[in-house]
Amino acid sequence: MTAGSSGGFAFACRIKGRPNPLACWFKLQDKGVFVNFSYLLHTFEHTIRSGYAVYPVERTLLTTGILDRCMQGIAHNQRKLVTDELNFSYTGSDWPFANHPRSELILPHD
Repeated sequence: MTAGSSGGFAFACRIKGRPNPLACWFKLQDKGVFVNFSYLLHTFEHTIRSGYAVYPVERTLLTTGILDRCMQGIAHNQRKLVTDELNFSYTGSDWPFANHPRSELILPHD
C-alpha cells in the first residue's frame, strides 16, 4: 500500500509451534475509509423505498453463517462443525452498484 492511500491494511504473525508465519493483506475500495459501507447503505435504502430486497436474504444468511461457523470452529480448538442450516441454494440478482459504483451512488471523498 502506498503512502496516503486508504482502504487496506496488512496483518502478519508467528504462531508458536508452526514453522511459517501467517500473513494477509486486506484491500478495500480506494475511495476512502469505510466507503464499502456506502454500498450496503444504498442497498438498504433501495430495499426500504422499493419494498423488495435487492438481493436474496439467503446471501446474507450464507455469508454470516459461514463466518460464524469459522469463528466457532476456531474458538473450539478447530473442531469440525455441522452446517445443515446452510444447505440451501438461491438465485443471485443483478444489483449493479457494487460492480458499477458510479451508476447512482455518491461516494465520500469524490
